[in-house]
Amino acid sequence: MSFEVNLSIERKYVRALLTGGRIQSADVEAAKGLLRKICDACEENGLTKAMVINALEGPLNHSASFQLIDNPEGLGWRPHLSAAIVYDDKDADSYYRFNALVAAKRGLNMRFFSDENQARRWLLTS
Repeated sequence: MSFEVNLSIERKYVRALLTGGRIQSADVEAAKGLLRKICDACEENGLTKAMVINALEGPLNHSASFQLIDNPEGLGWRPHLSAAIVYDDKDADSYYRFNALVAAKRGLNMRFFSDENQARRWLLTS
């Protein structure tokens, strides 16, 4: 299924709105490309923070999620970058807790939120 990222440069962070179909295992490489765009936008604009609004449709795939955050350097992620990931599917809290555990094990400064205002507060103070 296709998905896209809409980037906007805010005063202190890059805001990325992800839309389209949920990332399945076959889409992992394309999704990595989208995440690289977010990392590149941070670097190009001298920013170290990103807010990713996950508005993708369909169920979350553990395998695909793991592949996306298992190798952060391969996505262009740098240790100085911070990311707040916002999701709107309250039924998927356990999936995002899993993602948070993997991110922490990989040394990523990344947190997951179901509320954009909470995510913004954390991001601007991280």
